[in-house]
Amino acid sequence: MPWTQQGNPSTINFNFCNPVSQEYQCDSVEAVANFKEDEAGRCNNLSKKDGKGLNVHLNKTDNEDKEYITLEYTTDITCATGASQFYGINFEVVCDSKVKDPVYAVNSELSSECRPHVTITHESGCKVGDLNALWRFIEEHVWIFGIIFMVIGGFSLVLGRKLIKPTLFIFGCLATMATIMFLFYVLILPNSDKDWVGWLILCVSFILGCIVGFFVSKLVRIGVFILGVCGGAGIALILNNTVFYKINTVAVLWIMIVVFGVVLGVLSFLWFDYIVIITTSILGSYMLIRGLSFLAGGYPNEFTVYEQIKAGDIDAVPGTFYAYLAGMIILFIAGLYIQIKIKKSGGDKKENFEFYKKV
Repeated sequence: MPWTQQGNPSTINFNFCNPVSQEYQCDSVEAVANFKEDEAGRCNNLSKKDGKGLNVHLNKTDNEDKEYITLEYTTDITCATGASQFYGINFEVVCDSKVKDPVYAVNSELSSECRPHVTITHESGCKVGDLNALWRFIEEHVWIFGIIFMVIGGFSLVLGRKLIKPTLFIFGCLATMATIMFLFYVLILPNSDKDWVGWLILCVSFILGCIVGFFVSKLVRIGVFILGVCGGAGIALILNNTVFYKINTVAVLWIMIVVFGVVLGVLSFLWFDYIVIITTSILGSYMLIRGLSFLAGGYPNEFTVYEQIKAGDIDAVPGTFYAYLAGMIILFIAGLYIQIKIKKSGGDKKENFEFYKKV
């Protein structure tokens, strides 16, 4: 593509996937980018061999649909304008789902004699999966989700064990819905989907969730194992937002979800009653506080934290999170106390629970 620097017309050659072809190389160096002056014939590499010396940045804007990536290549070749400057090139990859053929342009305002700034607009610059899109859908209907979360959280916190089958139905349904929506938003949907798409996925996942929830409520032992997995996921999300986000890798989050989930699920076969009480108290306190935070704000949403960890772009969570965490701990203890008291008082129809534990 053409580039004019200091009045000299030049041509920029680049290739993201492989070094530029041999006929366009400078000094037979296999770089991914270089430029040649059309008149003087001078040729300079703008990247190191095989694309080394690359930094990638996710540039955020007020509109998350317009976020873009910048690729910065830098060489060890000193630019003629000063010993402290080196040749290089910046690529700004902009999302436009309507553009099928790449549109290239040199941004003269951001370019210098040593470093051209090339803007590339194309559909491939758009995210294929975006958890923030799921969060934006929730934010648009925050009152609905906030109230639902608080109602389910309060129910689980107080009556989770007493009404075990409805509890298993609810969390079997929620776990199925969460899995389906996560897979759709991460693996399939672009980040610019319309509101009706979110509702369609929510309705389909709800129907499938009800089917799963029905069978989970009938197979109580399996259902309680799944309940343990949900409780483990809740613990993992809380711990991740508390301190483990500092490790800056999503693998830690997934490891915690698996470890805590499997441990609580397996323990349910040994201590049925108390694992049910613990997990429903964890999930109840989490959902009650999370529903409140939907309305009050100040809680770092798990989807954004997940995306920030993937991008290596998170330093701290807001202080208000720790106030919410204190509320969760208080509610968790209260849930334990209430449910254990109900159990000891015999108000949970003990003869039914002996049946549940054998299923």
